[in-house]
Amino acid sequence: VLARERVATGVGERRTIRLAADARADLNTDSRLSWRVREAATEAWLERGESAIAVSPGARPLILHAAGSDWRLGPGRYNVRLDEARLVLIALDGTAHGAAGLRAQTGQQVVVQAGKASLAAAPEAALEKAVAWPQGEIVFVDAPLSEAVAEYNRYLERKIVIVDPAIGRLRIGGRFTSSDPTDFLAALEVVLPVRARRDQQAHLLTAAE
Repeated sequence: VLARERVATGVGERRTIRLAADARADLNTDSRLSWRVREAATEAWLERGESAIAVSPGARPLILHAAGSDWRLGPGRYNVRLDEARLVLIALDGTAHGAAGLRAQTGQQVVVQAGKASLAAAPEAALEKAVAWPQGEIVFVDAPLSEAVAEYNRYLERKIVIVDPAIGRLRIGGRFTSSDPTDFLAALEVVLPVRARRDQQAHLLTAAE
């Protein structure tokens, strides 16, 4: 049995890994990926977090294992995210083949949860996020503040904390640097009735008085 190679990223870290001569993976914050190269195929296991995978034209098959499902990724670009036991695979440019003839083509996404897979067009917001994070950016499209904060906190050692739960329902959009929330917090104070302050352990968001 061939041993797997394995790589992990810390919070706020991103790494690029050459899986094989014809396949590459970008690993997002707080993620773990293992892989091995066989004569007939390259196999990769997303164990935690998020990865952007690129397969070159004419490459050997790349078999992705995640959330109890297996996917054969053809030449192209894919974004794969695993949140606990929920997998979201987006075909940015290419075709992913799964079990029972399920096939995700360019612009489509597969969601796998509790052993069931569903196929649909990928939402525009999901496509924008998938393209943005390898560039060190984070994108929100009319997102609830609670959701935006949860997403930002994936990248931050010093977390953002919503002190007043009611402001979590406010909505925010924009493109920001994922490694530094300074511009994000400043934008919140301009466009929403909130105030941001920093203590020794966190960035605190409260309702504006």
